Order: sequence, then structure tokens, then C-alpha cells
Amino acid sequence: MAPTTTTKTQTVQTPVRAVPSALGPLDNSADLEEKKDLKELSSLGHFLKGSSATLGLTKVKDACEEIQNYGAGKDKTGTNPITEEDSLKKIDESLATCQADYKVVEKSLRKFFGVENDSEKNVDK
Repeated sequence: MAPTTTTKTQTVQTPVRAVPSALGPLDNSADLEEKKDLKELSSLGHFLKGSSATLGLTKVKDACEEIQNYGAGKDKTGTNPITEEDSLKKIDESLATCQADYKVVEKSLRKFFGVENDSEKNVDK
């Protein structure tokens, strides 16, 4: 049996494509913020922290950990209690940071591995 070969694009396309689906719940977090569902926001932060850590996205992981802590009514470090109002404000800030960091990472990974963004597929070059 001949050995199989895999290009770097094939190897990494899966993680690059997995990032949007793993972090997809970020798009729905505004609804949770509007409902003031801190428990669900904390749970979402925990889930996304694990997903981003698995993919090696340290800055995204850190922001997700902050969201987890704020959703639990704790400060950034998860040690001191804060008010619900402060939690929601801090979640909003951490979410913006998380989304910005994700966009930077996604762009870098797509460029490095030569993976087109869905919005770039139909553009004439």
C-alpha cells in the first residue's frame, strides 16, 4: 500500500474551517446579553474557551475565559464578585475583543494555509 501524502492546506483546512463553527455561538451572544442570561453566557464562555484553547487561539481563549468569569458574576480573574450590571458591561467589552482577535487569527491562518474565505470565492481576481 502506497503511503498517503497530505499537503499543509489539507492538514489545516479542517481547523481553519472548524474555528467559525466552534466560535459560531459568539454570533448569538447578543441575544443572551439582551436577555441578561449570565448563567448561559458563562456556559458559552466556558465552551468557547475550551474550543479556542484546543485550536491554540490563546487571545481568543483568554477573552472567552473573561466572558465565563463575568457571566458567573466574578471579576476578570474569577476571584471577586461584581454586579450584574458590571458583568454585562464587561462581557460586552470582552466579546468585542474576542471577535476582533478571532478575525486577526482567521485572516492569518487563511493566508498562511492558502484557504479562501467564503466571501472571497466569488470575487474575480
